[in-house]
Amino acid sequence: VVLVLTLFFGQKIRGMRGFLLMFQPSEVAKLILVVYLADVLTRKKDELASFTRGLLPRLGLVGSVVLLVLLQPDFGSAIAIVVLSLVMLFLGGARLTHIGGLTAAAIPGVWLAVRVVPHIADRWSVWRATYDLTLQGVDTRGAGYQIFQSLVALGSGGLWGVGIGRSYQRAFIPDPYTDFAFSIWGEEVGFLGTFGLVCVFVFLLTRGLRIARRAPDDYGQILAAGLTAMVTIYAAINMAVATALVPTTGLPLPFVSYGGSS
Repeated sequence: VVLVLTLFFGQKIRGMRGFLLMFQPSEVAKLILVVYLADVLTRKKDELASFTRGLLPRLGLVGSVVLLVLLQPDFGSAIAIVVLSLVMLFLGGARLTHIGGLTAAAIPGVWLAVRVVPHIADRWSVWRATYDLTLQGVDTRGAGYQIFQSLVALGSGGLWGVGIGRSYQRAFIPDPYTDFAFSIWGEEVGFLGTFGLVCVFVFLLTRGLRIARRAPDDYGQILAAGLTAMVTIYAAINMAVATALVPTTGLPLPFVSYGGSS
């Protein structure tokens, strides 16, 4: 309901109507979705082998959330929610053939978005020119400005970094405290610091999965694994964006980025 209200009464920031009174409903929606899927996948476990009776009703709710997020439009969060939902379905025991079929069905939609939606097409073209770090043909003052400044920050950090609080790129990177917090971290503490942060998230992943494995029931196992996946998927996407491994999405870095909702 709040996602629907956001489309009509939400605050528009940088072309996206995703905030209602400076609160971002999509951030809470992903958490509620994890709790819901953990519950329903446990209760309907015997029906998951059937696509129509077990999987399709769950996909209806997930699809509704994804559609409302896309209409904002927040393509990055929508993709992250799709990936998270597929992970949850896998953890809940859905058939791999069904999950593979859903993934294959989503590819034409992504291709169409890259072709039709202007800001997604711009980000895709910039990424294609920057993923190998050559930056050849990239408009570093236009669509490629963010990723260019991000790579400059990471490169400036070297091995040890320039020191905590001594970032120069903070003045040039848009949203250095949210979307590109990883870039500033890399500049200030260098390669060793960024490697250490990656290790922290890997440690969080292993401990979360260990907690899930030790949970006394199926609900606890799926919920713990789902919450762990929620954090680590967002972290992986954020760090991949900062290093030009994937197109810019605008997702925060969990526990690092500043923000209210996240």
